[in-house]
Amino acid sequence: MDKAMNKKQLDDPELSPEIKDTISELKKRVQMEKSNMLEEQSPESAMWSDLLETYRKLKESKPSDRSEKARRMAVAITKYEDLLSWYYTMVLMDFEG
Repeated sequence: MDKAMNKKQLDDPELSPEIKDTISELKKRVQMEKSNMLEEQSPESAMWSDLLETYRKLKESKPSDRSEKARRMAVAITKYEDLLSWYYTMVLMDFEG
């Protein structure tokens, strides 16, 4: 369910306050479970998640024009992809080649 639909459902005037409270409580529980899952991750898996988040931010921040900055960002993204592939292979998969 996407966030827009979820927000629309919570704003529905036909929903009782009890139902809205229940939905809010369930959302809090889901968030707590997600936090607990992250805490249970190995340090390497947690780092992988952080690396992927940074990669997404790099991709989002790259200008869409053909400027010098866009070219430099493309190079930075390519080098970061190299780092991701090395980390995945050598650290997460424990390559022993």
